Amino acid sequence: SNFLTIEIPNHSKEYFNFEVTDMSGKLVLNAANKTTIDITSLQDGIYIGTIHFKDGKYFKKKFVVKK
Repeated sequence: SNFLTIEIPNHSKEYFNFEVTDMSGKLVLNAANKTTIDITSLQDGIYIGTIHFKDGKYFKKKFVVKK
C-alpha cells in the first residue's frame, strides 16, 4: 500500500504532528493532523515514524517500506 494509517486516541486528536525520518535521522516527510499519510515518495527502506502531541508527549515506531 502507498498509504500509512495512524490510529490516534480520541483525546489526543486536538493536534498532532507526524514526522518520518530515515535511518540517518534525515526528515523525509512531515504531516500535521492527518491519520492517512501518503508514503508514495519514500524509497524502499527502514524509517522511523514519530507522532508528536500538543502536550509534549511523543510515540515512535519503526516501519519498513518495500514496493
